[in-house]
Amino acid sequence: MTVKTEFTLTNTSSLNEPSQVTTGSNLGYCRYSVGDFVVTTISDGSVTFDISQLLLNITSEELDKILKKNALSKNFNMQVNQFLIQTQEKLILVDTGLGRGILPTTGYLIDNLAAAGYQPEQVDALLLTHMHGDHIGGLSVNGIATFPNASLYINEKELNYWLDKTNLANESDANNQRLFEYAPSMIEPYKRSEKLHLFVAGEQIVPGIRSCDSSGHTLGHTSYLVESQGEKLCIIGDIINVGPVQFENVRARMKGFDSDPKSAEKTRIKTFHEVSQDGTLIAATHLDFPGVGYLRQEHDIFVFTPLTNKSDDSVITL
Repeated sequence: MTVKTEFTLTNTSSLNEPSQVTTGSNLGYCRYSVGDFVVTTISDGSVTFDISQLLLNITSEELDKILKKNALSKNFNMQVNQFLIQTQEKLILVDTGLGRGILPTTGYLIDNLAAAGYQPEQVDALLLTHMHGDHIGGLSVNGIATFPNASLYINEKELNYWLDKTNLANESDANNQRLFEYAPSMIEPYKRSEKLHLFVAGEQIVPGIRSCDSSGHTLGHTSYLVESQGEKLCIIGDIINVGPVQFENVRARMKGFDSDPKSAEKTRIKTFHEVSQDGTLIAATHLDFPGVGYLRQEHDIFVFTPLTNKSDDSVITL
């Protein structure tokens, strides 16, 4: 597949193909094509934390080896990527980031959307991979929908889980307890205006975009398969959280992140095998910006090749 990309930082005044991309919490946007569809990664910013304190199913020696190999430290910078899809009929946004005011290094979604040439009012549909705070935080502000003309699509298993008071009573994690109150409040404006739509995994959301079951991270975690003119992109959400580590050790996971760790691991392995075998482009929320590339399997590990924009397939270095 030939991919044409356009990288732009929020503070640039004109578009270049590609412009210089620097590291940091706010990386702007990256535009590329999938068949007749135009897809844009929109950065909401990033979060930095000590992964040595949060990773399970990996020894400290193995972690140190992987970090050294990738020239990384234990203070890991996790990107928060959203994916805007322009089909021939609809403008669709997958996930909405943390929203403004949560962290000083996040909340850039709307600014970067504008830099890419779009306004919130233009978005026709919002698709959620799941209802964790870093995916729903940009949905609304003080009870007002950020995307007033958009319909909101959520896997019914996912929504029902966060609305069930029994699940709240059984939840021991303080952050998740707060999420049971936060999540319903963020979707309320769309429910009130009758723009909330539930689906079952496997259903087509709009022509060219189909929902796929990828449960484990949450009960109703959903991936989205985007297809146009024989080209495919799978938006996999939080199937992976720490790319450099989990590509080499697919069983490594973040403590407290997965609702069902065993199912999340099974989903990750299954997805990695499928996309590496058929050459599907993948996009993930927390991979290094722009969060898009290809997987191939080498023995018992997976190798991620970031999106390219040159005919010789040389890799864009961020």
